[in-house]
Amino acid sequence: MKVIRLLIALVAVFGTYNAFGMDYVSLLQEKGITPVTSVMGVCLLILWIIALRATINSLKLIGIGLVMLFLGALVWLATDYVDLGPVVKTVFQFCLFFLLAIGMNWSIIRRKVSGQQDVNDVGD
Repeated sequence: MKVIRLLIALVAVFGTYNAFGMDYVSLLQEKGITPVTSVMGVCLLILWIIALRATINSLKLIGIGLVMLFLGALVWLATDYVDLGPVVKTVFQFCLFFLLAIGMNWSIIRRKVSGQQDVNDVGD
C-alpha cells in the first residue's frame, strides 16, 4: 500500500476529531473561526473528498457494506474479550480509517491478487 494514501486517510479521520484534543474540532471550539482554522478546514475537506471519492469509486456500495460488516464483526469480537467502553470513539475512528485506507488502496490490492486493472476513463 502506498504510504501517502494511508496518511491521507489517517489525517482526515484523526485530524478532524480525536480523543486527545489535538484536532480541528477542538481548535475550532477553542479559537473560533480564524484565517488559520479556515485554511485547516478547507485542507481537511479536500482530504475527506479525496478519501471518500476514492473509496466510493473503488469499493462501490456493496464493498463498503462488506468492509463495514467485517470491521463491525471484529469490534464485536474484541468486545467479548476487552471492555471498549472508554475508547469506543477511538475504535470507531480506527474503523473509519481502515475503511478509507482499504477503499483508497483497493484497486492496487485487487490488481495484485487477481491481475485485473481498473479503468476509470476510456478514450475514443
